[in-house]
Amino acid sequence: MATVVHVGYQKTASTTFRVSVFPRLPSCAFLGHHPEFMAFAQSVENDEDRDYPEARWHSFVESASATASTEGRTLLISREDFTKVPHWRRTAHRLRMLVPDARILICVRNQATMIPSLYSQYLKGGGYRGFSDWISTQLCLDWLQYDRAIACYHELFGRAAVKVMAYEQLRADPQAFLAEVCSYIAPGAPPITDLAIPTVNRRLSPPSRWVFRHANRLFRRSTRNPNPIIELDVVWRGVESLLYRVDPILFDRLGGTDRRDRELVE
Repeated sequence: MATVVHVGYQKTASTTFRVSVFPRLPSCAFLGHHPEFMAFAQSVENDEDRDYPEARWHSFVESASATASTEGRTLLISREDFTKVPHWRRTAHRLRMLVPDARILICVRNQATMIPSLYSQYLKGGGYRGFSDWISTQLCLDWLQYDRAIACYHELFGRAAVKVMAYEQLRADPQAFLAEVCSYIAPGAPPITDLAIPTVNRRLSPPSRWVFRHANRLFRRSTRNPNPIIELDVVWRGVESLLYRVDPILFDRLGGTDRRDRELVE
């Protein structure tokens, strides 16, 4: 039976699809809910060659594929970090070994909006660097050259087995985007008409980013800030809760990126 692997990218509604869309497709066996899936995904992405248990994961995928085939469904694997730096190329080769006949779905996004969205995610994770500092020290520009990953998957799986879609298509016409994705995953399946695409992980507005950044530096201990000035998690949680409530209003009124940041992105 067919297998489809959705490999990302980050910040292209991957979380929304993984949480709200893929589990509801009746023609698919979504592997993301399997209790071993996280161990499988992290091993494929991160394990060094000497530690990578290829036989174990080959058996894991074979078993899942056999079950899906018995049920007459498409096995669906979705993991945005499959295209994450620094080992995306090695991950692609491992996927080729595990599911050589898979079809690949890649979603990309205009770098002009991808970069601010990644910065917002960095702040949500505890970072406190300013935008220009973050770009010069934290952002891997090579990762934004989508053509390299697409060419790699073309080479490994064949051009006809790789579908590339743009996040901007989703923003312009969510239902058409959803219908095209579902048709690619399960060709010939009845159309899904009652699926919504809720917004998840909305990008922070400029004022909220400023508050988040300074609250992180002052109060929040994280891998990006192991030594906060005053570690007061309860204060930081209060700031976070308030910002998540008011930010959608600020975002809609003020937009996602200020003028200086836009100039830097360009």
